[in-house]
Amino acid sequence: MHSLNRAAAVVGLGATTFGRLSGKSAEQLGACALDNALAEAGLPASDVDGLIACRVGYEAVAAMMSLRPR
Repeated sequence: MHSLNRAAAVVGLGATTFGRLSGKSAEQLGACALDNALAEAGLPASDVDGLIACRVGYEAVAAMMSLRPR
């Protein structure tokens, strides 16, 4: 059996609609995309132990979702 130590798994992908979304910050849109990814994967936010975000600070998105990625 292979060790899962230091392994990575991407189990969900989320995005928001494209275009001008007035009234929403980049971090809010990132949190929405993360919520969509979790729904697609069928996972609760508490199962997330790592986070990669594009064009937004992952720390802000994690805080909005009450995550503590390592």
